[in-house]
Amino acid sequence: MKSTQNLHPNKAFKFGRGKWWLLLLFLWLGAANAMAQLSVSGWMDAGDSQIDKNGFVSLAGIASYQNGLYSANLGYSSYFTEWRERSTNGYKIAVGRENTLGKVNFQSSLFYLRKPVSNQMYEWDLGLMLSKNWSHLQLNLGGHYREIRLKNSARKEFPDTKIVENFNLLYRLSFVHELGTQKWHFGATLTNYDHFLLLQETNPMAHLSSQFEVMQNLHIFSEFWYRSAGFNNIQVHYYGYFFRLGASWTING
Repeated sequence: MKSTQNLHPNKAFKFGRGKWWLLLLFLWLGAANAMAQLSVSGWMDAGDSQIDKNGFVSLAGIASYQNGLYSANLGYSSYFTEWRERSTNGYKIAVGRENTLGKVNFQSSLFYLRKPVSNQMYEWDLGLMLSKNWSHLQLNLGGHYREIRLKNSARKEFPDTKIVENFNLLYRLSFVHELGTQKWHFGATLTNYDHFLLLQETNPMAHLSSQFEVMQNLHIFSEFWYRSAGFNNIQVHYYGYFFRLGASWTING
């Protein structure tokens, strides 16, 4: 990995007031219902890509709330890399439900993702995801609508400038293996999306993962991600890779 230069730690913690009240809402929901389950996950990514020639470092976190069949989560991600125009990588809101169709159990969720593209442009996505888990296999299929638009300050000069993608397929296929101790889990995944990144169908990513149960409600995890720039030429059209290290904690439930 190339050295991570031009880092500015203070930029990564510009967390607007408008997002703090959402986090407080999750804490209130967890405290208001003893039957609810509240969990938080946080992680750091460090890697290299074609546009991050000196490497990059980012921090991210997700707060999740579940009550019976229903769930909701809020996530935020921020870069440490100084050369980027914006430190915010994106924020995401999602709501989900456990479903049963005949004898088949599956999960469905709706999500909204917003990401700054530059100081004058931003991207927003609205999507639907269906998920099914087996003992060693996990399958996620969905789609999303994407718009890349100018901010209000720039629309006066370019009022009709935007890019629209009406539908992009989202997919994830994961194989998970649990060791006999039940504390270690290992996985391998092929996908075209991550928490704050939605790629087109022909731009897959692969990652290997491991998870260790420190105690009943606390887990640590690590992942290695490889991203290609094209479906049929993964080795030729290299785009980037990164390492992820994080932890998840179930507060109650």
